[in-house]
Amino acid sequence: MDFFEFVIIVVAIAVVGRIVNSYFKCKAAARKARQDDEESAAEHLAQLARLEERIKVLERIVTDEQFDLRQRFRNL
Repeated sequence: MDFFEFVIIVVAIAVVGRIVNSYFKCKAAARKARQDDEESAAEHLAQLARLEERIKVLERIVTDEQFDLRQRFRNL
């Protein structure tokens, strides 16, 4: 084995090692991003449920007959 062949093999091993290392880092980052997305989705679903409940309460208030009567008194 020639000295230059040895150098080329060492460089090739180093390059392949960097590629493999980058691959695993990218895969770990994608896994973390997926977990963050799932947590964010769960938070948004909880917020949506709270907003739907508030809308139901507001609809109940607005459709109440007393609300219409109060509005008429205020307009006078």
